[in-house]
Amino acid sequence: MKKTVITFFVLGYSLSVAAQEKKLYSYFVPEIKTPDNATRIEINPKGDTVLIASYRTIDAINKTNNEFTKIYKGTPFFKNGWYKGFIVENNGRESGFLMAYNLQKKVIYLVTDPLLEATPMKPQTFWLEGHTFKLIKGKYFEPIYEGNSIILKEYQCLLQSSRATQRTGYEAEAEYEGEFVKFVKYYVVIDDKWREITMGKRFYKLFGNQAETMETYVKKNALNPSKEKDLAMIFKYFEAL
Repeated sequence: MKKTVITFFVLGYSLSVAAQEKKLYSYFVPEIKTPDNATRIEINPKGDTVLIASYRTIDAINKTNNEFTKIYKGTPFFKNGWYKGFIVENNGRESGFLMAYNLQKKVIYLVTDPLLEATPMKPQTFWLEGHTFKLIKGKYFEPIYEGNSIILKEYQCLLQSSRATQRTGYEAEAEYEGEFVKFVKYYVVIDDKWREITMGKRFYKLFGNQAETMETYVKKNALNPSKEKDLAMIFKYFEAL
């Protein structure tokens, strides 16, 4: 079984992930204190990336310890590891760190020293693995196109539980406690007005009275709005009308 090897403590759990330098680091983010709570990332025999959370509860009255494990498919991270990245500080200066971006919590974790705790931050701008993220209205977006209009890409992550809210005892046992599901949404901002970009016929409604013109242009040039490069070309042409 393959494992990653860096440890986080993030909102009550820790993660073991592979650093680019291939060194063993122990980083701690002290946000929620959960006794003896540790989590690691593994690739199981099926080839699934899973998050394995191990817990220990202490019953002080009965002087007993209870241990249990929960397994989730996937992780809440943009990349399953610490990667070199940069942030823009308040004074405009760029600073480099090892970074991890938690999509679910919309926060990044920075490390300056393997012996120190990781620091949760929400910088205005950061770069990670060739991607630029900007903080807008409390969320991070990746600009895909910036002209008179702006196309923004939002990475999202939801934890879907595999367990029924009310159990009868006759349900089939789920393989995983839940799954971190990642997906993206696209938005266009024109004159400070936000609209989600959808595909199909509804896509052309974004262009108002130029809808037919834009549909003709897209078909004539064999463009695919679901491809980011083509999407940028479409809006660039629209702005030139």
